Amino acid sequence: MSSLEIVSFTKKDIPGITALNGLHYENNDLSFSDYFSWKFFQCPHGPARIIVCKDKTKEGMIVGKTVGIPKEVKIGAHTVMADLMTDILVHPEYRGRGIAPMLAKALYEDCQSAGFVFSYAVANPQSLYFHKSKLKTQVAGEVPLLIRLIDPRGFNERLKGLPFANAILTISQKALQLISWRKKDRQRPDDFGLSIQEITKFDDSFNSFWTTVKNKRPVMVKRSAKYLQWRFGDVPHRAYQKWVVIEKGSGQIRGYIVVRIMEVNDIKCGMIADLMIENTGRGLEAGKYLISEAVKYFQNERVALSGCLMLPGTVEFDLLRMCGHFVCPRRFQPQPFPIIQEPQAGDLFLQSYYSDLNNWFFTMGDFDVA
Repeated sequence: MSSLEIVSFTKKDIPGITALNGLHYENNDLSFSDYFSWKFFQCPHGPARIIVCKDKTKEGMIVGKTVGIPKEVKIGAHTVMADLMTDILVHPEYRGRGIAPMLAKALYEDCQSAGFVFSYAVANPQSLYFHKSKLKTQVAGEVPLLIRLIDPRGFNERLKGLPFANAILTISQKALQLISWRKKDRQRPDDFGLSIQEITKFDDSFNSFWTTVKNKRPVMVKRSAKYLQWRFGDVPHRAYQKWVVIEKGSGQIRGYIVVRIMEVNDIKCGMIADLMIENTGRGLEAGKYLISEAVKYFQNERVALSGCLMLPGTVEFDLLRMCGHFVCPRRFQPQPFPIIQEPQAGDLFLQSYYSDLNNWFFTMGDFDVA
């Protein structure tokens, strides 16, 4: 172990980190230098805090790393700094040597010295094990995955080779279209004085919208126009579709939705990365049109399933259920979505808020899976 050292990242470490990423993420976003730069150095909440493990006997080869991405988080009336823990990796030949816990502890210490209030992550099963067993990290709870069947033909690749699979899926799709047609609301946004628009940029009007919605839950990652543009607009190698509903007279935003198509276990899925509406009747109407627009897009792209992370107790959760989504049974989830947390400051009042998942607003956009 004496040959290993845990140090803070410098720019000269980029080639070593890229090589380590390549062992794990072949053809993944992180294998591209522009995505790496976007994710870790361009966030408007601040540059990432990166900790690396080097082997001194191999010319400082990077054999492990972890990252904390700064997030401005609103807790009640306060805005504090937290960090999203992500991208913890250990070289395959160095596993079992306690490197991952050492990296995590070093990141915690770094965040404490920088004045961060807490760290959080959505842990996969492997990282959840070491966080709980080695670091005694607190698990705040799990975020439900809501899904909706869009086009059964999207399962064709998974069912290839089964007798009559294509015919059965086609018939199922026709039946689903008939059910959807019967349930379809014939009213349009125009009937309510609302307008739905596809957007390519989050302009300053989203700052006003954030002021309107920021108190819908006690704990929320700050969604300023600049942050939304970074998260869903300027990201390289990912394509997001974005719609907003506004009042036709005033131009006031009532809600927005961000979606992305991606493959999960060889199934083409339409992910609702972010969805936020006003907690008003107008906001609820806006939300219906936003989800309807997203579903139409998914149908045109022959997506098999729509998916969204959303916590119960939010109007968005109720809206998704109203629009045909349901909580995916655990045994069918690609993975659970537990939120783990580590306090970095001794403010017990703030901790009482963020440690309770019932206080959170949380979507896929609040971490980096979609």
